[in-house]
Amino acid sequence: LAPTDVSHVTWSRDGLIAYGTASGQLRVVDATDLGTIKYDLIGHNNAVSAIAWRSDGKCLASVDKDRFIRFWWLKTEDGGAKGKILDEHAFQVVDIEFSPDGERFAALDKYGAVSISDGDGALLLRYNAYGSSELGEGDGHSLHWSPDSQTLATCGGPNQAQIKLWTRSGEPIARLAVPDGDDRGFSRFAWSPDGQRIAAFSGQRNQITIWEVANPQVFEQPIRASAPITQLRWLSAKSLAVEAARGVSLWRLDGSVITSSRLPDGTRCWSPDNTR
Repeated sequence: LAPTDVSHVTWSRDGLIAYGTASGQLRVVDATDLGTIKYDLIGHNNAVSAIAWRSDGKCLASVDKDRFIRFWWLKTEDGGAKGKILDEHAFQVVDIEFSPDGERFAALDKYGAVSISDGDGALLLRYNAYGSSELGEGDGHSLHWSPDSQTLATCGGPNQAQIKLWTRSGEPIARLAVPDGDDRGFSRFAWSPDGQRIAAFSGQRNQITIWEVANPQVFEQPIRASAPITQLRWLSAKSLAVEAARGVSLWRLDGSVITSSRLPDGTRCWSPDNTR
């Protein structure tokens, strides 16, 4: 496969890599043997847009451009894999994630509906994080569980300026404030490893905003980049990996750059331990 053929890729905690392609292939390989396909999961008819691993590495979920969520159980008794389809949304599902403890699974569709299931895909609750009047179609709608699995954060994408925090049972907690007069929304965000901060970036503004979660009305001075940002990840409580154009830079929270590297085009992801 050419790098541009891969539409999404993600690591499991136990060293497996799952990747989806623009033609709907979903495959699992071992990080130590990328040339050997361990599982070839058949079921997608469109480009795979998101993949999520459960923390035990025995189950993953995937979505494409339709409204269905596909669950896959690996390492079954016969050594293969089995799957099922979750029909929980009326519109295209744009982001999915298992909680770090593996007990909850969250999905967000393009009009702001969130579904929460248990770790095996049984629906527990559903609510609207953003009304249809708040969200429009487009990239950037996303969600992430806090490191302790107790809080879900949702991001409305470029048409919605606020990131919202929810309890595990779907009760609203807070909205993260935005700089005065800034209503253009955020493209992606991430929790710090200790769960005390959230960092979000806007591709339109080329900047990263960081909040203290305990006081969501307070945010640090935004960090500005010299090129459009495409992704970010916390490497520690005091540093971020920031992807922009063809390169990745390691930043301190004051915006100073530790180091930078150029990377080839293609879909990328970090290993769970942030070493690769």
